[in-house]
Amino acid sequence: MDVGLSNFNATMGDALKTKNPDFICLHAAKPPVIDGKTDDDAWQKAEAIQMFDINTGITNVLKTEAKSCYDDQNIYFAVTAYDPDSKKLKRVSDEPGMMDGIEIFVDAKHNHESYYQMTYDLGGKLDERHYVDRIEPVRIDWRSQAKWKTTVNNDNYVMEIALPLKSFEAVGRDLSRETWGVMVGRTIAALDTSSGRFSCTSARLRRGFHQPALFNDLIFKK
Repeated sequence: MDVGLSNFNATMGDALKTKNPDFICLHAAKPPVIDGKTDDDAWQKAEAIQMFDINTGITNVLKTEAKSCYDDQNIYFAVTAYDPDSKKLKRVSDEPGMMDGIEIFVDAKHNHESYYQMTYDLGGKLDERHYVDRIEPVRIDWRSQAKWKTTVNNDNYVMEIALPLKSFEAVGRDLSRETWGVMVGRTIAALDTSSGRFSCTSARLRRGFHQPALFNDLIFKK
């Protein structure tokens, strides 16, 4: 067996034994204001998840925290991405994976087959895709109708996002009885792919984001 493949299989074996953190998604009595800040009461109560390098599994080179909450209309995410040079980061949009940004993956059916991908970059561009299953081609005409706001601070940037439940055909469902598959990823354009460019909230995932069976569990709680 090829040594590289053997090492990769060993790494994957260790990764799959790792406990994946859960998103505990609390119901927000008062929804957060989408202003790129995390001073809302809902965010003060929400639990943060750290990110892991997708090559090594270690916590992100640059600290990143992701939180979630929900109400009857939306599911909300707040991501704080630390960077001592945040004010100098490129603010002109590019292709996904080529500039600093945040990606959110949602498997609302939790079937590890159909999921949605939303990529938000610092230039203000939003790229959205719906992966129907492993056979059908990706739908690039799907739109989440998300509201989002980015604030760049001295040592971090914050992305705050509201995703309408109707975009996932989830309006009117008792979400407190459901668990979704969700993952949040980050791209750090200044780093190369072998030293921390891509990280995510899944401690088990290696090499690439598109592995829905390894997404985090998102647990809704009233």
